[in-house]
Amino acid sequence: RQGKGTFVATLTDEGTNYRFLNLLTLDGEKEYPSSEFIGFERGKADAQVAKRLDIRPGSALVILRRVLDFSGKPVVYDDIRLPAAQLKGITSAMIEDHVNAYKGTLYSLYETRYQIRIISAQERIRATVADEVSAPLLNVAIGTPLLCIERVAFSYNKQPVEWRKSYINTENYYYFDELN
Repeated sequence: RQGKGTFVATLTDEGTNYRFLNLLTLDGEKEYPSSEFIGFERGKADAQVAKRLDIRPGSALVILRRVLDFSGKPVVYDDIRLPAAQLKGITSAMIEDHVNAYKGTLYSLYETRYQIRIISAQERIRATVADEVSAPLLNVAIGTPLLCIERVAFSYNKQPVEWRKSYINTENYYYFDELN
């Protein structure tokens, strides 16, 4: 973009694209998912999302919903909220084209289209159960134990870019993080 300087897109391989995806198979192997978008809409930030994204309650949002399949089976249901002011002109078709044509992630879309680079994230993790929304999407019964990860992704200067809740069926996967 004119006046923004020169940027080099860094999200070009699967390992880099999925650097915040900390799921491993029960055998300890890393798999890369395919993504199926199941919802795109516009909405307004409630108090919780506004606080996490450092925006005013009622601010315009882009709301995305998707399922991540691993080895052809649904494992993760994501409910994602983005400040609309940062992603002007984003459309469902733009997301689908990027993911399908370039095998890219949302983070690579933010970087290549909007020059927003995700450099860090904070996660809150808790146990939950499948409800009437997540159960059919993950092909599990209502009440099945799931892992819920609430993430805020940040760009430079700790600028919040994305808030998401991921609901994960851990029957064949576990969350892995290496602390140093």
